[in-house]
Amino acid sequence: MVYSYLSLSFAIYLYLVYNIPTNMTKKQREDIAKFLYDMVKLTYTGFIIGGIISPKGFNLSHIVLGLSISISFFVVGYWISKKE
Repeated sequence: MVYSYLSLSFAIYLYLVYNIPTNMTKKQREDIAKFLYDMVKLTYTGFIIGGIISPKGFNLSHIVLGLSISISFFVVGYWISKKE
């Protein structure tokens, strides 16, 4: 189950990296990068912190999924902000 989530997040990452239009203005790139950085914070809080303090106990699959999605959002946001 975790592997299907990881492959899904990797597929989303590849889609975002290779299908983002290159004719965006600097302001548009900055706004999208800020949005993706905010998504990193939300997925980190929701999946990783939620997986640790869950009433059902420690949930490793949520932590792995949250970490992979957070890293994907961060990499794409960084790539967009550095693109000229």
